[in-house]
Amino acid sequence: MQNLASGQKSYQDAPRTKKAATGDQLVIDFLGKLDGVEFDGGKAEGAALVIGSGQFIPGFEEQLVA
Repeated sequence: MQNLASGQKSYQDAPRTKKAATGDQLVIDFLGKLDGVEFDGGKAEGAALVIGSGQFIPGFEEQLVA
């Protein structure tokens, strides 16, 4: 039930002056590179990410928290 509920959570746009925090959803564009070379599956535009969800590689989400 908790997984179902968390999948239905809605978010509202925050003022641009608000700093990102754990639990916030960000919409991000990113390009992943390995040794300076873009790799398959490492690019997205408009990807939704909830900080603290563990969806990305370790350390990535923590860098988004201001």
